[in-house]
Amino acid sequence: MPVQKRRFRLDPVLKVRKIREDVLVKELADLRKREEDEKFLLSMLTREREAAAGELRQGIRPGEEEVDVAKALLYHAYMEKLSMDIHTEAGILENLGTEIRVKRGQVVKASQERRIMERLKEKKLAEWRETELRSEQNLMDEIGTVAHGRKVYSRSLAQER
Repeated sequence: MPVQKRRFRLDPVLKVRKIREDVLVKELADLRKREEDEKFLLSMLTREREAAAGELRQGIRPGEEEVDVAKALLYHAYMEKLSMDIHTEAGILENLGTEIRVKRGQVVKASQERRIMERLKEKKLAEWRETELRSEQNLMDEIGTVAHGRKVYSRSLAQER
C-alpha cells in the first residue's frame, strides 16, 4: 500500500501566520535597537551638557574681577540648546517605549495565533493517523476474514470428496 503524504488544509494560513510573526519580531528588534541608540544619544547629550556646565563654572571663578560675559552667554545658550535636545530625546524615548509595548503585544498575539494553528494541525494529523490505522485495521480484518473463509471453504470441499 503506497504511503500517502498528508497535507494540512490550512498550511497556507499557518505559513502566513509564521511570516507575520517573524516580521513582527524583526520590527520589535528594530525598535529595541533604535531605543538603545536613542538612550546612547541621550546619555551623550547629558554628558555634553554637564561638561559645558563644568567649563562655565571654571570660567566664572569667585573673586575674579573680569568675567567674559560673551563667553558666559554663549555657554548658557549652548546649555539651553542641549537641554532642549535632551528633552526632545526623552520624548522620543517615551514614544519608543510605547511603540515597543504595543509591538510586544502584537508579537504575543501573533505567536498565540500561530501556536493555535500548529495545535490544530497536530490535532488533525493525529485524527488522520487514527483514521488511517482504523482503515488499515479494517483492511487486515477483511483479509483475515477472507482467508479464514477460503480455509473453511477448502476444508468443506475436501470433506465432501
